[in-house]
Amino acid sequence: MVGFSGAQGSGKSTICGSLQNVLTRRGLVTLTLCLDDFYLKNSERLVLGEEVHPLCTVRGVPGTHDVKYLKDTLVALMQADSSSKTCWPSFSKACDDRYDQDKFYHHEGHVDVILLEGWCVGAQSSFIQSFSENEWEAEHDQHCRWKVWTKNAAVQYESIWRAIDLSVMLFQNSFERVIDARWQQEKDLLKRSGESQFQSREEVVEFCQYYCSWTRGMCAYFPDLADLVFYCLEGYSYAARNT
Repeated sequence: MVGFSGAQGSGKSTICGSLQNVLTRRGLVTLTLCLDDFYLKNSERLVLGEEVHPLCTVRGVPGTHDVKYLKDTLVALMQADSSSKTCWPSFSKACDDRYDQDKFYHHEGHVDVILLEGWCVGAQSSFIQSFSENEWEAEHDQHCRWKVWTKNAAVQYESIWRAIDLSVMLFQNSFERVIDARWQQEKDLLKRSGESQFQSREEVVEFCQYYCSWTRGMCAYFPDLADLVFYCLEGYSYAARNT
């Protein structure tokens, strides 16, 4: 299993798609799993919003994924043989909800390589603080219930990260570039599907605040833990970090 982490718009999906093609041509059965597809259903996040904090209704941070579903899927794929049939969910960002089962992903047979990609793949609870780390958090989470909740929720992911054989990070050191890349993703989504969750860059800026502490925490701590780190340059080009 190879883990790819990097902020929104850093190029994870494109690189994983290209790598999957290369490995497949070399005779290795390769699949890409996107962490985003394992987001909790909208209805499940609404329950979290009532029981924990209203900020929990917004997908993104650790705690808003179905971790058990992801673990079960990975185990099934790792143990798969020629007679196995494995399926896993697909998530619509435009609708902010999981697709119906008829749009789930399916794979028959064994798997040689799993590429697991997601913006917080490798994130550990210790990467963020239990208190507000910026003005937005102080305003929207005055008693830090949401912050403590997501910090604690990150622990349940860590057994998955430990199972990764090779970890790769696409390092994006500017949060403004993260916002720009996420806004570009939204415009690309609108062109492809005619649907979009956000109508303006300002809405994307607000959405990205949910990720801010985690993104900065990943940039601060994960480069020293990843096996390979590539700096994101302009125009989706990359430079390897010297080790």
